[in-house]
Amino acid sequence: MNTSGLDPHLEEKVQQAAANKDITVSDTHQEALDASCAADMEEPERSRYDDVIGVIDGPPDLAANIGRKYAEAMGEKHGRRTG
Repeated sequence: MNTSGLDPHLEEKVQQAAANKDITVSDTHQEALDASCAADMEEPERSRYDDVIGVIDGPPDLAANIGRKYAEAMGEKHGRRTG
């Protein structure tokens, strides 16, 4: 009987997980909620580039057009026309 309000397929998975770990369904819910809350409350992982991301103004389409932009820059540098 599904009294948790979960989708029947998810409830079945929870019951199987509880049986596999030899714990109650309630304990399985508690563990899942604890892990979810802990993950939500963690400090976001910092990148070693956080201090430089977004500090340079440039065209908003640079990443999408990097090949064309590179070709244009090399053409200008070496006196050739591109495109």
